Amino acid sequence: MKTKPLAAKLTDKFKPLHHYAYGPRTRVQQTFTGTGRTKQSHKDECDINQIMKRFETTGIITHINQSTPRYGDFPQVDFQDALNIVKDAQARFAELPSTIRDRFSNDPQKLLLFLQNPENRDEARKLGLLRPEQGGKGGAAPPPQESNLDPSTQAVEASKTQTPPG
Repeated sequence: MKTKPLAAKLTDKFKPLHHYAYGPRTRVQQTFTGTGRTKQSHKDECDINQIMKRFETTGIITHINQSTPRYGDFPQVDFQDALNIVKDAQARFAELPSTIRDRFSNDPQKLLLFLQNPENRDEARKLGLLRPEQGGKGGAAPPPQESNLDPSTQAVEASKTQTPPG
């Protein structure tokens, strides 16, 4: 009967629990079968070799953003002021009754869009979002009053008191 040398017995008994950078390597691989969920029709559009081949022949890079830039005159509001305006609008919306918030899917933007449409004024009054119309004035806007509201809130309040044209 042949016995193993002592060194072989010790290495079998004391196999390392951890793998180290300079230790023996174990190859791990995984094979996928069947069709994948990746659309293969886009493979040429994404292949860097195909993109470079197209660029070399035409001199045009076609995979960049094609949208038109937008330019405009924007008020001088810094980031902190804009953030404060948004937080204030969200806080005011949160103070509304839950039935009104549910009506607008808990989205302040939907409420603002609703209030900006002149056709919704009667419904907004029924919901209590606008002051009732004062009879006898012919729909004229009340005279401007001193207010300690910030300019953005004043603009929203002013748009609420204006009557629709026509």
